[in-house]
Amino acid sequence: MGRAVISSAAFGCWVLRTPASAYVVHLGGEDVPLTAHWGAPVDDETALALARVPLGTARGWESALDGDHLRLCFAELTRDLRLLLHYRVVSDVVERWAELRAGEPVEVLRADSAAWCPPRREEYRLSSVHGRWAAEWQLRREPLTAGLVRLGSRRTTTSPTQNPWFALDDGTATETAGVVWSAALAWSGTWHIDVERQPAGRVVATAGAAFADSPWTLAAGETHTTPVSAGLWTGDGSEPPAGCGIGTSGST
Repeated sequence: MGRAVISSAAFGCWVLRTPASAYVVHLGGEDVPLTAHWGAPVDDETALALARVPLGTARGWESALDGDHLRLCFAELTRDLRLLLHYRVVSDVVERWAELRAGEPVEVLRADSAAWCPPRREEYRLSSVHGRWAAEWQLRREPLTAGLVRLGSRRTTTSPTQNPWFALDDGTATETAGVVWSAALAWSGTWHIDVERQPAGRVVATAGAAFADSPWTLAAGETHTTPVSAGLWTGDGSEPPAGCGIGTSGST
């Protein structure tokens, strides 16, 4: 089993490799970070073909790669604000989180940890976990139709009613066979996971800590760091690999 690493396949394209998968992120038009691949292992040449990365010069961003930790830093062009996107490989899991660094007061409406984008499929099935006292970890599965599905909890502590985890497959995966994309949020307070099937068929799942309904202000000199969201791809069904630190025991 090889060591998990992150490499730069080309300018503006990075490949995050776990022992069993690959996650390819690249910068698209106007330097927007995009997911080119989340699935089986790929080499750099295939990653570049999937990303279709145009070579050029950085405009409003810079990157720092330190072993298994990638940082992408974006600068707001009209005010003193920095956004850092973090990607880290831990065993079979890709961890993601974000930082907002304000050089002046900034009104924050929402700050999610990550947006997870599985590849296109004809059909999707959404799995989540809920429960109650003495009946925890109840697995719920349903077809994902067009529109938005929100999972979440407004409790301020961890509870069995809702769990910050989801999984997506094409409706045929079992515990031991099939391709599954899943992610969890390492947060015990109020949270949300929004899973949207867009009109063109693409699915985007955003995960983050939930704030009050009104905006809040990040003062000059302050930094806001989101909770970690951990994503896992597996080609061997919905039972997570031992020791990966993600999933729901007894639920899938």
